[in-house]
Amino acid sequence: MNLYFLTEDSKSFRKVLPKWLSYILPHFHEESSFDSLKSPGNHYMIQDGKGYPGIRNRVAETVETLAAKNVPLDQFIVCWDGDARGGGHIREDKATFSALFERNAVNYPYRFFVMRHCFETWLLGNRAVYPRDGLSEAFAPYAAFYDVSADDPEKMLRPKDYTASVSQYHYHYLQEMLRNSIHKNYSKGSPGVAKEKAYWDELCQRTRQTPDLRSFADFLDFLRECRIQSYEGDARDGTVHQ
Repeated sequence: MNLYFLTEDSKSFRKVLPKWLSYILPHFHEESSFDSLKSPGNHYMIQDGKGYPGIRNRVAETVETLAAKNVPLDQFIVCWDGDARGGGHIREDKATFSALFERNAVNYPYRFFVMRHCFETWLLGNRAVYPRDGLSEAFAPYAAFYDVSADDPEKMLRPKDYTASVSQYHYHYLQEMLRNSIHKNYSKGSPGVAKEKAYWDELCQRTRQTPDLRSFADFLDFLRECRIQSYEGDARDGTVHQ
């Protein structure tokens, strides 16, 4: 089975995704070239979309390259941040991407996952790293505005006097939360603790126990589907997993 992930950029999500895939799809191997996807087995490849709206051009280029190289693909997955873009704008993005696939008459499924609002919003869903007492001076205003351990991080907006985007607010909220609770630094270039299995497990547990983090839950459900399909394919091929 071959999976191709196109992420919005080369920062945090792109850096964390291989580790997350190793937890839920441990029998898959990461590849760095399209030609590698032609070999037998379960593979995935991740590339960045050069930001937004650059990812639009990247989708078109990649679809054409896959066709030219005759790469056997089972899923083409596009992931990007919803940020403050409304439902209408997101539907427009999806329609644009769909048209690119349909124009090239691809013979593989393609899926779209829009993070609400950004990757850091997902990471805010880890209830185990939310400070329970002894709030730092830097984190206290964030905790007073919204408690992401009790309420859905995807529904958190920003204070009225905060001039930057909702995604920026979520990013800084996460930074201060992690510094306060586990004394770890987080940045888009160095997401650190977000790569750890314990962090992944906490996010998965929240989707099982609550209706929160729906955009993450959708992505998780898709990966579970891929795991089932890959094992079924391996069974037909006679592959045995230890």
